Amino acid sequence: MSTRKKIGVFTEDFNHTKTSAGRHMTDLALELSKFEVELEIFTLVESKQPQLNQYNLPENIKVHYLPFGKNRNSSLVIRTIKEFLISFRVLFYIIKKNKVDSFKNFLWYSPTIFWGPLAYFFKVWKKTKNILIIRDIFPLWAVDLELIKPRSLVYYFFRIFELIQYKNADVIAIQSEGNKEFFKYINGAHSKLTVLRTWYYPTNTHLEIKDTFKKKIPFHSKKVCIYVGNLGIAQNQSFLIEMINELKKTKEHHFLFIGLKNSDRKLIEDKANIYNMENITILPPMTQKDINPIISNSHLGIFSLDQRHSSHNIPGKFLHYISLGVPVFGLTNKNNDINSIINTNSLGGTYSGKDILKASKYFRCLSDQINEENFKKETIQKYVEDNLCPAEAAMKILKHCV
Repeated sequence: MSTRKKIGVFTEDFNHTKTSAGRHMTDLALELSKFEVELEIFTLVESKQPQLNQYNLPENIKVHYLPFGKNRNSSLVIRTIKEFLISFRVLFYIIKKNKVDSFKNFLWYSPTIFWGPLAYFFKVWKKTKNILIIRDIFPLWAVDLELIKPRSLVYYFFRIFELIQYKNADVIAIQSEGNKEFFKYINGAHSKLTVLRTWYYPTNTHLEIKDTFKKKIPFHSKKVCIYVGNLGIAQNQSFLIEMINELKKTKEHHFLFIGLKNSDRKLIEDKANIYNMENITILPPMTQKDINPIISNSHLGIFSLDQRHSSHNIPGKFLHYISLGVPVFGLTNKNNDINSIINTNSLGGTYSGKDILKASKYFRCLSDQINEENFKKETIQKYVEDNLCPAEAAMKILKHCV
């Protein structure tokens, strides 16, 4: 009889080349596969995306690609309906493929809160050990940003599914110590907590940018500062754009945005036209093979969090930047754990105030310090290697598996 631990992994993204969530889960699966385990990965893909093994995965990892028609440019209502159906569609697939008994551990990664019903099914009917990895605390952040009203029907709808996943988890893995406070007031949840720091491999920094991108990005004449991924309401888009507009006066920095949603791209393009901002370039989404050389050769990596957030958040883009040895500048909410992580480990700097002029002044000071080599690629990557090791995350998860 096999002594291998059998783990079912449920994640919206499992793609090393496109999203930070996809990279996290691919790296974690690769680390877990080094131990005596069998992994069944269940993930969602665009309907037209080929269902191929893109990573030459080891034999003890099997990936099930479920066509789901995800589209991040869809309306919030459409996205909610699609996510609501996730558990039921995946359960139907598992039954159809006779995979109900193929694992004893149920591990799910939660940007979405709608894996909860599926976790309930396996916990009650198959007695699985359930492990939840939390990325964002939702609907809390949506209430903080006034996207939904507290004590509204919409809030309670989301809250019910949030609590379903906490109740049916045996282990709740959070990103930082700071988020423990939130779970004190959820019955039975606090005793299930463990801190699982978001993991990332250090990445080779000696990478050559393609000529097509060299022509579009003024690396030769400007300090290129890069922003990768979503820039929506949760990322305090208006404040960041206002700060960049203020910085155009110095004429030494150029801001590069890659991978924006259509709506966010239009907003920035409109603002750039209104303010005559020639210090911005916007490029479409690209694979990590193309984007890593661009990040590696950038002056600063930028991330932004709305100041109204009351939870702690470790953005994937921040991890992407430092994995390539690039210092970061973050607009953050006060008392977020990420502020101390960055400021005490020579990873860059953060600003948590509301003054555009002060933010731009701090940005320039940080930029000057980088020129003086106060932030070295080797030091930054050493931090990633020592503190954000995927192997440590994998071992911590395996301790909870049966």
